[in-house]
Amino acid sequence: MEGVAGYDSIGFSSATTLGTPFTPAGFAKSAWTQVIASTVRDYMGLMCSFDGQGTNAYYELAAIDIGLGASGSEVVLIPDIPAYTAGTAINGGNGFYPVDVPSGSRLSVRGAIAYNPPTMGATLYGAYK
Repeated sequence: MEGVAGYDSIGFSSATTLGTPFTPAGFAKSAWTQVIASTVRDYMGLMCSFDGQGTNAYYELAAIDIGLGASGSEVVLIPDIPAYTAGTAINGGNGFYPVDVPSGSRLSVRGAIAYNPPTMGATLYGAYK
């Protein structure tokens, strides 16, 4: 694998310092929520970060998918990323996922959590050459 020249933040709001909000469904995957309509360049991989949108959540384990494709025809790009809700913090999603994301791609997020699904935030970091 070639070295990484840099990373783009995708879905992060500097105004709120939070990621793109989405709400996992209870016990089953939720509907897809768009993180970005069109990526600005080709990515050789993604890192994922999740936040609790500043609210206090129950202590639960979530399974989060990152999807690629047009609305209504998303394909799971990264399945079942574990994330643990701990009060206002979300732990998980760390690590590098070596996936190809062509320039102009739509990226989305969805998830499942057992009880009282909290609103979560997703920020993706696209690695480029």
